[in-house]
Amino acid sequence: MRVALLNTFDTHGGAARAAYRLFQGLGRIGISRTLYVARRDDAHGDVIAVRPESSEEMEDWKGREAAIRAEEGPYPALKRHAFAPFHSDRAARSELLERRLMPADVINLHWTRGLVDWSHFLAARPADVPLVWTLHDQHILTGGCHYTGDCTGFTDRCGRCPVLESQDADDLSARVLARKRAALAAFKGPMHLVAPSRWMAGQAQRSALFRDRPVHVIPYGLDSHRFRQRDAGALRDRLGIRRDTTVLMFVAHALTDPRKGYDMLRAALDGMALSDDCVLVLVGHGRVQHPVRVPTIEVGAVTSDDDMALYYSMADLLVVPSGQDNYPNIALEALACGTPVAGFPIGGLVDLVGRDERGILAAGLAAGDLSRALAEALSDRSRLAALGHAARDFVERECTLERQAERYAALYTDLHARARGLPAGARTTGSAGGVMSARRDAILGLTPAHGGMSATSYGVWDFLFRTQAEKGIGGDGLEIGVFRGTGAAAICLNLRAGERFCGIDRHLDRAGVLANIAAAGCDETARIELLAACSRQVRRKGLADSYRGACRFLHIDGEHSYDAVRSDLDLCIPLMADGGVISVDDFFNPDSVCVTHAVFDHIRDRPHDLRLFLCGGGKAYLCAPRDLGGWRAACLDRLVPFLETVHGTAVRLSRNSHAWELDYLGLAPRDGGTPYLEIGRYRDTPPV
Repeated sequence: MRVALLNTFDTHGGAARAAYRLFQGLGRIGISRTLYVARRDDAHGDVIAVRPESSEEMEDWKGREAAIRAEEGPYPALKRHAFAPFHSDRAARSELLERRLMPADVINLHWTRGLVDWSHFLAARPADVPLVWTLHDQHILTGGCHYTGDCTGFTDRCGRCPVLESQDADDLSARVLARKRAALAAFKGPMHLVAPSRWMAGQAQRSALFRDRPVHVIPYGLDSHRFRQRDAGALRDRLGIRRDTTVLMFVAHALTDPRKGYDMLRAALDGMALSDDCVLVLVGHGRVQHPVRVPTIEVGAVTSDDDMALYYSMADLLVVPSGQDNYPNIALEALACGTPVAGFPIGGLVDLVGRDERGILAAGLAAGDLSRALAEALSDRSRLAALGHAARDFVERECTLERQAERYAALYTDLHARARGLPAGARTTGSAGGVMSARRDAILGLTPAHGGMSATSYGVWDFLFRTQAEKGIGGDGLEIGVFRGTGAAAICLNLRAGERFCGIDRHLDRAGVLANIAAAGCDETARIELLAACSRQVRRKGLADSYRGACRFLHIDGEHSYDAVRSDLDLCIPLMADGGVISVDDFFNPDSVCVTHAVFDHIRDRPHDLRLFLCGGGKAYLCAPRDLGGWRAACLDRLVPFLETVHGTAVRLSRNSHAWELDYLGLAPRDGGTPYLEIGRYRDTPPV
């Protein structure tokens, strides 16, 4: 599947950063994508700048740009801003974009002011290429403004626009909204909106333009490895801040931007009686008046993500006092660095902070409300630390690059299938990238008639390995019953530098296994240990003791007798690392019924050591009880779209027991119908 992303900038501004992160995430999960921008600052080969390249194109662009400026001429309010908070539906690059845009299966528009001309672009789109439009602010919903404030004109016809300072019912905002309405009517294909926050989704559903269009909520993602807790002691020393001083931080591209709410923060701090061990750090362009009672340090603009991660890590609390906002990148970045967030109960902050789970929200929208919220937050440093831990957990669970990309890819796949006249959820080819396809094909190519691996099992393993990498879970791999080396190769390909693999087989073909592992693309044989022994002997003699507590992935595919399976489970349990998984082959296979019997008996007899969280594709997947909730949640939230998008495998995930009965999920092939089943009810969305 080929996806075209459209955004005015690639890295400049909040919307651009969010769109570029989606571009990165889609690449990570193997989706072919191209980003089209008006201004390009990044040198990535799949980012294409749409700009005049000949004198004829330059003259055409200048003529169209002059016409747009002329239409704005009667409104002097637009000339008083360095960045006008109002833009029309027209774009001087309309012809240029059509010439540069390559064929795509899905087009995902983002913040496209000055890049996409609504009338021209939508009229040129074929009905079999679905459009997804991501809402980074309210601009596509309105007659031109980017945030509506208290104005409700966008729910009807606009006019008398407060941003234009107009009292004319037929002003530019009314004309722009009418043109947008006509352009949308001309497009006959599927169009879905994506909102990062529930608030923005609600604004779309209120709007005159999109109230009848489908809206999906997909939170932003970020690089959770880059944005993580850092040691910021040296930064405190450089700024002259003691290690025991409480640091509040405010971040904005322009500190003076009224919508970002610095004046409200200053008023809130002036109304508080703070101790002497508190300091306010301001990050961003511009100079502002400082609070009277709080020492304040202005550090200017910080452009490096790594440097910003240090600043977030230094802060005890990030304050986001915006009066209106979507899903602030700065709040998400701070949470990823383990820093809780305070602000008003507006927009996407409600989703990010939760019910005071990852920070604190004021009870109202006045400066006094913010003062009381800050006083409560600062009264308990240990609670701030706990909120920070919860913040990091939230980001790892919901807001990684891969998590966001998988959600978008599932939507792309569904819309692409619908546009081609296929049933929803139908399999589409080409969704996985070349590297992923090559790796999968290499592993499955090793599969013999017996003792191999199915495409579904490989996809599940890939999902489990990626989830471990996303959560920072490291460790070695181990397999009992190596046979030809198919499972060993799949494990070895996912090990990182310094991690080991141990293969156990009493009838070991050492040369053949190593050759197959190498054939799959893994040539680091120095980290591979192969034991020609029975697993009972390995356990009895302690031959695997060096792997105790160190293995994140273990595969049991040895002797299938009842006693052997139970012995292998006893061997593997103490070898599991935190977050580790044991995969057991031939589960629910009627030819190997003792395997199923042994697994269930082991869970019954040792419930404090092992739990089953998933079964399907002929395998059982087990983990320690402390990890059960995390693995179940990951499978419920992400496994189905991952298998469909990345591996082209349509499955149904079933939960057929109540929470107080059994914990595990079932996975089965799906030829059609809904992707989920819960206690006899077929569902389009995962069970809670």
